[in-house]
Amino acid sequence: MLRAVSLVGMPGSGKSAVGVLLAEMMGFAHLDTDCYLEAWYGTTLQDIMDQAGLELFIELESAVIMDLQPFSCVVSTGAGVIYSEPAMNKLSDLGPVVFLQAELETIQNRIGRAENQGPARVFGQDMQGLFEERHPLYLRSANLVIEVDHLTPLQCAERIAVSLQSLDR
Repeated sequence: MLRAVSLVGMPGSGKSAVGVLLAEMMGFAHLDTDCYLEAWYGTTLQDIMDQAGLELFIELESAVIMDLQPFSCVVSTGAGVIYSEPAMNKLSDLGPVVFLQAELETIQNRIGRAENQGPARVFGQDMQGLFEERHPLYLRSANLVIEVDHLTPLQCAERIAVSLQSLDR
């Protein structure tokens, strides 16, 4: 029995929206790790990031993943989870990891071009630098890659559901 399906990708790739729809299609629960972190700490992700700093934030995000024991669940991860090898190994142990691949232009259009908004990154790093840094990490960790640029969240969820049937897990 499939324990979990994890969605990874850049901010703006649709992990949360697709996760809700995919979970509904599969009759699974949905867990958004960003929402979990906000609920645990009682504040926004940005506040957590501002107070903790990037390295500790990534550790907190990883700790959430490491504590998961989901069954029949779609997990929408925070975009920075890709920096934690233990967290990515845990997700892989739980079931297929799906990379929602979006082009840089799509991401920028979805989250805006303001460099002070969106994902956590090293001071001075622009969105292109972040994209170039993370993209190969997502590809390396994924069991399934879905190109989302021209898909609605519903189309994306449907494509994942069909593709999961062919995975040997």
